[in-house]
Amino acid sequence: VGMTVAGALRKYSENKANAFTGSTDRMSAGNGGLMRLAPAIITAKTKDEAIMFAKESTRLTHGAKEALMYSEVLAEELWDRKPSELGAKLKHPLDINRSEVLSGGYVKETYQAAWWAFQTSNSFEECVIKAINRGHDTDTTGAVAGMIAGSMYGFSNIPQWMIDGLQWNGEILFTALKLKLGKKGAHSFLADLLYSPDAKEGDLVDIFGKKAICLSPNANYGGGASQLWAIEGMEAQMTRWDDTQSYEKITCVEIKREKNLFIYEDIQKKTRELPISDIARYDINYSCSCQAC
Repeated sequence: VGMTVAGALRKYSENKANAFTGSTDRMSAGNGGLMRLAPAIITAKTKDEAIMFAKESTRLTHGAKEALMYSEVLAEELWDRKPSELGAKLKHPLDINRSEVLSGGYVKETYQAAWWAFQTSNSFEECVIKAINRGHDTDTTGAVAGMIAGSMYGFSNIPQWMIDGLQWNGEILFTALKLKLGKKGAHSFLADLLYSPDAKEGDLVDIFGKKAICLSPNANYGGGASQLWAIEGMEAQMTRWDDTQSYEKITCVEIKREKNLFIYEDIQKKTRELPISDIARYDINYSCSCQAC
């Protein structure tokens, strides 16, 4: 955590009435807001929303006009997957000497170095390595270069070794899906992905680092599904055989295959466990307006 972020967090801890505690001092235009823009772009439904999310997430810790401006420019470019008209004026010329590409904590340097790495390379791998090897604030420049290259080349062009070697890679992919599709949409997508005509009760698979278990074919599945999977980390609405008149809004916390146990968290945040054979209905496509949920 840099000084700018530390100062904002300290200020917020003293007074939580305002979440936007980033310094507006022009000398505090660091790169901490720029490096964490990816979730804002993934979550947004429109370009305007992407830009708004990017600026607001930056403003939490970095309120300087220059920091906000670079977040806005990068958000537009990531959304459009091309350099913007304003962004073109902010970048280095392509023939700049490598030694003149600065890569420190100043937001301008990070933006320029990341784009330089992308514009003078030919693949995701080459771009990220080039950005990191410039030195100085390598983690931030690499993160921003990765956002740019990821947006331009697409996920399928990230080398497998870079995914396999990434800590929490499954958690990151899983979170990205939920950000893009929403929790229900991600669950439906994953359940469709897992569908197999030969699947039977108790079958366990791993998907993006999460366990998923096939529920009983005797269950009355929600959403018209002919086969349904309970997936760790995903929400659902569940009915037990001992109380078929009631729904519970739950989150699947853990699946223990050796005992066919389903461990879940209820709306009171209490953790409970249940044999999967006790599940009468498991609905991922629910809509509920009751006060309890």
